Amino acid sequence: MIFLVGLPGQLLFGVTSMTSGGAAIDVATQVLLEPNASGPPYTSVEINIGTSASFHGASSYQRSIALTGVFGFGADEDAAGTLAAAVSTTAATTITVSDSSAIGTGQILRIDSERMIVTARAMLTTAQTLQTPVGASTAEVIMAVTTGSAYAIGETILLDAERMRILDIAGNNLIVKRAWDGTVLAAHSGSTIYAPRLLTVSRGALGTTAATHLISTAIAKHRPPELVQTLAVGLAIDTEQQEMSGYARFVAQGARGEQRGVGLNAVWDQAFNVFGKQSRTEAI
Repeated sequence: MIFLVGLPGQLLFGVTSMTSGGAAIDVATQVLLEPNASGPPYTSVEINIGTSASFHGASSYQRSIALTGVFGFGADEDAAGTLAAAVSTTAATTITVSDSSAIGTGQILRIDSERMIVTARAMLTTAQTLQTPVGASTAEVIMAVTTGSAYAIGETILLDAERMRILDIAGNNLIVKRAWDGTVLAAHSGSTIYAPRLLTVSRGALGTTAATHLISTAIAKHRPPELVQTLAVGLAIDTEQQEMSGYARFVAQGARGEQRGVGLNAVWDQAFNVFGKQSRTEAI
């Protein structure tokens, strides 16, 4: 039995391959993950004694076991649309997606068995145009399109130089928030509709291997623990406000010397206590 306890970040959510002494062990039939009743996450890996497999060493038992799998504090995922075009080469650094509302910069994506990290987004034509002219008025919130099902609520679209956020979709009409993201309200007629669906990605991330993928392949995005998300958003807002004020806002000294907003200290300390690296208490 291999125990995987005592070191944060070593929670196991699945095993994809395993060797012992250089010999492959079939993870589908010869490996048992425990506790099987409540996992994942798992805290130990056992050999199925009903098979011929065993743990053994080569020239030495030290470092004789190699295990590849999914480790971390969570392996939760949410659907994030599909590929709008095939990824035909393993060297490609951009992908196009069907729905940009659920994907942001820094997001970890999984397509088939490959994980990617989004490093940038860019506007891409949706191959549709505005069907009915609209004026430069915040009251004109209905954008008639060819196919409403090609868009998603929460997605940002670009017509000429004005960004809009989709609040709802009724048939082939997009109900939007005008002049979104600091852009200028303007009139539009027959404008091409763009959306940030071209993603620059880091391929083969987090121990996976870059591969080719077919068009319409489902995309899953990693969902970090809620406390980590809260801390990340809080730090981003605090940093922006500090920079805008020339760091004149009142801040408190963190336990490790960081300058942070007073309320943010509690969130930081809570996240550090739950997810921060601690001392190893056991070893294999």
